[in-house]
Amino acid sequence: MQSRNHKGVSEQAAAKSLPRLFLEFFNRGIQRTFVYELIDEHPNPKLDDKEKNFGLLRYDGSRKPVFIALRNLITLLKDSKTKSSKPFSPQYLDYQLSGNTVNIHHTLLQNVVVYFI
Repeated sequence: MQSRNHKGVSEQAAAKSLPRLFLEFFNRGIQRTFVYELIDEHPNPKLDDKEKNFGLLRYDGSRKPVFIALRNLITLLKDSKTKSSKPFSPQYLDYQLSGNTVNIHHTLLQNVVVYFI
């Protein structure tokens, strides 16, 4: 059953959610994630037509906060341009999360030069 009563989220909420979505899918072993869509189809300054505001960019090409958040995630995950002479060897990082961690999800990544992200 399809519902048409779903409300959209603010640009700020989308900027927080999309990077989390990519990392959550990565944690679950999903190899590819696609985003719909690159740019808003038509101008909609009142934001009253939810079908016109899916883009990472606004209709005029200006960047939405979600575009910047996704770009920042890609930048964080981009490996160093320096070539390492040694083969990649996963390392261990001992860390703990404290407090109420029931709803905390985390992803630990490492690049070639042993920087943990």
